[in-house]
Amino acid sequence: MVASPRLGWLRFLRATLAGGAATLADLLVLAVLVSGFGLSARIANVPALLAGAP
Repeated sequence: MVASPRLGWLRFLRATLAGGAATLADLLVLAVLVSGFGLSARIANVPALLAGAP
């Protein structure tokens, strides 16, 4: 069975929104850890990446 083109666009849109939300979560946690808690960006990178992981 072949998926309709409309379903393909909906899947693309859903993936784009999920990726964008994960990126925003990464950047937000990174900014809070670096600016708010004074951690170095290198150390704050790991928890920031984990926050954006699905």
